[in-house]
This record gives sequence, structure tokens and C-alpha cells, in this order.
Amino acid sequence: SSSSNELVKVGESLDRVRRNFLVTAQSFFEYDDADLNLLFATLLPRASFERTGQQVLDLERRQRLIGAVVIIAAFVLLFLLMSSRISRLLSRVSSLSRRALDMPDSGVHRHGNQLLILEDWIRDFVQLVMRARDEMRRQHETELQQTEKLRMAIMDASLDSVITVNELGQIIDFNPTAQDTFDYRHDEAVGRSFSELLVAPKWRETFERLLYLSLSGAEQGVPLQRTEIQVVARDRRIFPVELSIKPVSLEDQLVFTLYLRDIAERKMREAEIRSLAALPSESPIPVLRINRRGVITYANQPSTPLLKHWGCRPLQTLPVYWRSRIEEVLASTATSELEVATDEGIFSLLLAPVSELGYVNVYARDITSERAAEEELKRRQNELVHVTRLSNMGEMATGIAHELNQPLSAIVNFANGCARRLRLDIGGKDEMLHALGQISAQAGRAGEIIKRLRGMVSRRQPIREIVDLNVLARETCSMLSHELGRHELTIERRLANRELWVRVDSVQIEQVLINLLRNALDALVDVPASERRLVIESGSQSEGMVFLSVRDNGSGISDKAMEHLFDPFFSTKESGMGMGLAISQTIISNHHGKIRAGSQPGNGSTFIIELPSSMESVASAAS
Repeated sequence: SSSSNELVKVGESLDRVRRNFLVTAQSFFEYDDADLNLLFATLLPRASFERTGQQVLDLERRQRLIGAVVIIAAFVLLFLLMSSRISRLLSRVSSLSRRALDMPDSGVHRHGNQLLILEDWIRDFVQLVMRARDEMRRQHETELQQTEKLRMAIMDASLDSVITVNELGQIIDFNPTAQDTFDYRHDEAVGRSFSELLVAPKWRETFERLLYLSLSGAEQGVPLQRTEIQVVARDRRIFPVELSIKPVSLEDQLVFTLYLRDIAERKMREAEIRSLAALPSESPIPVLRINRRGVITYANQPSTPLLKHWGCRPLQTLPVYWRSRIEEVLASTATSELEVATDEGIFSLLLAPVSELGYVNVYARDITSERAAEEELKRRQNELVHVTRLSNMGEMATGIAHELNQPLSAIVNFANGCARRLRLDIGGKDEMLHALGQISAQAGRAGEIIKRLRGMVSRRQPIREIVDLNVLARETCSMLSHELGRHELTIERRLANRELWVRVDSVQIEQVLINLLRNALDALVDVPASERRLVIESGSQSEGMVFLSVRDNGSGISDKAMEHLFDPFFSTKESGMGMGLAISQTIISNHHGKIRAGSQPGNGSTFIIELPSSMESVASAAS
């Protein structure tokens, strides 16, 4: 059937109508419950379809053309609006690019088609970039060369041995310091195993372990901390070094830079420092350190007696008096010495201030035995002085007896005269009283002589008292009056007009004067009696000293004898013991004085005694 029998007749084949129509078909297997197999075909005239399609294509072309024109117009309008801004922007970009690349400006300012300008700019920019790349490559190569030269200079100038090894531990670089340290040339070391060549046998396993540890840390680029190992040089000398391993990753391999520092001298100094630091603790004498606040910051074991005496321990504070002493020493910046008597002995302390650090070092020395020896020496000296006095008294016995005989004879004569007057009942009361007064005076004189004699010969401890040096000189001269008369000599006294107060042991000073005067008398034996002169003189000197001199005009003392004049057992006399002047010097030294001699052979000798003046006695005398 057909909807239009005029165009398509019933029974006409579809293949025939395909030439003029487009055919579409749809099958229906069931239609209104009828068991039919129907095919519905739709026939569209081909000419009409093609005409309609052409119309659609024409419409589409017109729409695309209109759209293109609109877009082009809009773009042209936008480009015209933005061209000036784009031109300025491109100009700025070009200028900044040239500045960044350090390229000269062409100085050409173009106008016109901005796309062409952009193309030219891009071309110029690419050329600039390529030139800049070449320049940067050259700079980079130059920097690499300079860096390599700098690295080589650092390697050459390094005070440490710098050795580079590969992963197998073989040496690939050996700097000059390493060559000097190990005594191997560069070509001798390169290629050889670092461990076998330079590491001491006992330390090779340690080095292999350190290299393995640095291998494990190579990825992080962490250098191995400095470690001490023992290395060996060409001459088989083994010495310690500090080793640091730095892994370095190259393009095709991993290498290790070994930094070795010779620490043999440093360890020796450290040992010396440790030894010096241990010196106070090893010292057999007390050593302490006390800070400005009086705190004992250090005390070694021998300091225990001092700590007990002070009643404190290390890190505790000294008593108030000692804190004051520490402050005084620090303020003066000068060393100070003093003695401390403890229950365990006598100590001499040397206080050495370190002002810049604010503490005082105290060095103590046990002087108990020395003080005991000094006391024993003083005792023996006193005994020797006493023996010498006895010897002098023995030599002066005749003169002393004569001097004592005079008052005794006077007493006897006056007593006999009184007895005779009483028997004969003659004379008055006044004569008797005068005679008795003379007896009393002569008895007193005899008593004084005996008292002085007993003082000279008795064994006693030295007694220091304030006396006038002029009085001692007069009493000594009176004791020698008999010997002076026997030598037909009178002492010329030139004593000071004022008192010369001194704190001395009178007996010992008189002993020295007696020795000097008797030596002078012996020197005058060969001088005619009429020409003999003996002068004793006293006076004061500067710096609080007084003097007493004995001068004669005898034969004098030779230069050779003068050199040994005060030596023990040296004497110019045939029968002399040679102890008089030596003991005299000891006595004067114990009184903090000096005795000196001067002589010209043939022109006599002079002995001068110098003693410190007693200022307190001057004050008491003035009051």
C-alpha cells in the first residue's frame, strides 16, 4: 500500500524508487494481534531533501561568516585598544631582560605592527638568552677552574694532612702536608691502600669500621666526628692523629676525604698540663688557694694541720683575721710571708696574690725543725759567747784583781784608822763618820765590780734592755783601766753629747767592746808609748742607726788578713783562738746591727759597730 498512489504505485519495487527517493524502513513482527511480518517504508524525494540540505548549509555558512566578522572586528578593536599598552609592556620587558642579561640596548624604537615587533623582540630575546647562556657557561667554567685552583691552594696550604680515598680505601689524592707528615711522595702513595700503608696495625680494624660508618652516612653527607687513631710514617714512627671522614658524592663514584691532624705534640702538652695540674696534690708541702671572699677553694692533703688550726675545711670561709690578710695581700699585689704556730708544728706561709683572677695561692713550709735548730744554735752560740767571756775574764783576771784590790785596800785602811782612833781615843765624831762613809763607798765600789764580774761570767739567757750606748762605753773603759795603765795608755773618748738609746743585751755589747779594745791594745805593743793613740767615738747616723767606733794607730791589718777577719778560727796572733771577732759579729747581727773594719797597713785600724736606735726609749726619755 502507499500513502500516495500517484507518486509511488502499489507493487512497485523499492529498489526502483531509490533513484528518486531516500528510503527509511521499520519492521513490525506483530501488528494488531495479526500474525503478519510488515515493513513500513518512508520515501523522501531526493531532490527535495538535497534542496533542503543546501539551504541549511547556506544558512550555517552565513552564520559562521557573521560570527567570524564579529570576532575579527572585536579582536581588531581590542588589539587597537591594547596595542599601546602592549608596546610599552614589551619595551619594558625588553629593557629589563637586557639589564638582567647585562646586554647593551640597541637604541631602536619601532612603531607599527605590534605582532611584527613582538616577533622581532622574541627573536632578539632568544639571541640574548643564547648569548647569556654561553657567557654563563664560560663564567661557570672559569669559576670551576678558580674553585679548583682555590681548593688546590687550600689543600697545599692546609696544616692538616688531607687524603682522598675511593670506596675501596685506595688513595687517589695526597696533599703536601700528608707528604711531609708521612714522608711519602704523591706518586708513591696514590693507588695504595690507606689502611695498609699509613694506619698502625693495631688500628686498622678501627679504621675499617670508621670507613664503614661513614659509608652508611654518605647519603646524608654527614662527616664522621673526629676520632683518634694511631698512624705510621715511612720510618715506622707511630704517632696519634685526629681523623675526620667526609663522604663526597661525585657523578660516577663515591669518595672519602680524610682529614688527619697530628696531635702528638698536643697530647704531650696535655700530659704536661695534667702533670702540672697534679703538682699541688702531689706536693709534700701544704698548698692552698683562697679567693677574695676568704673561701678556701683548694687545699691539698698536707694542708690538714693548717685547716685544723683555722677550724675550717675546703670550700669554707677563713676566720676574720685571715680574711683581712687575704684582702690586704690582694690589694698590695705583693707577696707576703708570715709564720703560723699550730698544734702540729710551725709553718712559714708565702702568700702569692693573683690579683687579676681574684685569689691568693698559699704555699706553706713546715719550719718546726728549723726553728728548733735555730734555738739550738742560739743556745750553743750563747754558750760559746759565755765561754769566750770566761776566757776574756781569765785573761783580765790580773787587772780585775787589781781593780778589786783598790776598794778593798781602801776599806782596810779606813777600818784600821777607825780602830786606831778608837783605841787611842783620838779624833772627833766627824772624822769617824767620814771614815765610815769612805768604807761604805769603797764597799759599794767593790760590790759593783763583783756584780759586773758575775754578770760577765754567769750563764744566762740574753736580756734586752734600753741603755745608753755612751754609758756602756764608759763602763767598758773602766773595766780595762788596769790594762790601760799597764800599757801606759789613756783612751781618748769622743762620745756624743746626747744619749744614744739602744735596746741591747748590755753584757754582750760590753763583751764586744772589750774584745775590740783589747785587740787595739795588742796592736799598739810595737808602737812607742808616747805615740800610742786609742780613740773610742760614738754618734748617730741616718735611717735610725747609732754607731760606736774603736780606732788605733797600730800596725794595721794586711789586705789578705782583712778578707778573713771575721772568719771563725782565723787569728793574726800566735796564741789567739780566732773566735773573738767571729763571736762579736754574731752578737751584733743578733742585735740587727753591723760590724765592719777598715785598715791601712802601718796606719792603724778602725772597727765600727752600728746598732738600731730605740725610738721608744727616746720618747720615754723625753717624757
